Amino acid sequence: MRTLENASRTVGALALIAGLLVAFQVVAPAPAAAALPGAVARSAQSAFDSAPAKTIEATCPPGTRVTGGSGRVTGITSHVVLTRMHPRHTNNPNVPDSYIVTAIEDETAPDGQWAVTAFALCADPLPGQTIVISRSPTDSGQSEREIVDCPAGRTVIGSGVRVNGGGGQVHVTEMTLGGFANGRTSTFVTAQENNDGFGGDWSLDAFAVCATIAPDRQVYLSSFAPGPGSADRKVANVTCPAGMTVTGGGAEINEASSGRVVMERILPEFLIGGVPGDEYTAVAREEIINDDFWSLRVVASCVA
Repeated sequence: MRTLENASRTVGALALIAGLLVAFQVVAPAPAAAALPGAVARSAQSAFDSAPAKTIEATCPPGTRVTGGSGRVTGITSHVVLTRMHPRHTNNPNVPDSYIVTAIEDETAPDGQWAVTAFALCADPLPGQTIVISRSPTDSGQSEREIVDCPAGRTVIGSGVRVNGGGGQVHVTEMTLGGFANGRTSTFVTAQENNDGFGGDWSLDAFAVCATIAPDRQVYLSSFAPGPGSADRKVANVTCPAGMTVTGGGAEINEASSGRVVMERILPEFLIGGVPGDEYTAVAREEIINDDFWSLRVVASCVA
């Protein structure tokens, strides 16, 4: 009886171990992979030096289309502003899609080295995919806002913005997409002169990457940076639902400090192997330290 009892305990212990192994296998995370067919992420960085203006282009693999992207300034970031972040499609099969980013030193001309990075989110061509552009009036206004709408029946999956003119004294404060009141079909962009103002004329371009996406395959998410109303720097982050991939996104600075807060970086998540993830992050900073209230909102388009 003792032998049978020991054998029974042994079998029971083995069964328990096997059950734990099965349980562990069930909850262990699967390897990261993008939900969107053909989704890839690419980046490119400019030279790291003291040149007053830098433009860099991240290129999609052949056969894919750009869905969105963003940019980042690193190094001595003070008095360096983002003025251009936009998708490009030439309709030339020999020229791949890309995402272009420009950053420019303002009139202070900082003494230090810095670089700008472009991030491109790409995927297999989607039904009805196209890029539409709209330009604001050219004038000497202190700020400009422009909206561009997708063609009927299509939603926006990525955004872009470009400041024309401004000499580094006009910077991007908004590049967002989606919107519920307008049927999720638009890109919204805003740029603002810095605290010293700019004496010349300038204009603003809004870009929207549009495609035909079934409503149950796409969501738009946004989130505000936590923390107090006034801070030297703020970080906002948003995460897509499980099974969805970020196709594009952006951010918005809401401030009462007249051009003294600037966008430093807007980043999509990159997974191992150059695959886009499910997160979008934005960072903004006070160019001139002050006690004014301001907020930072990040926005993302998520597609399955």
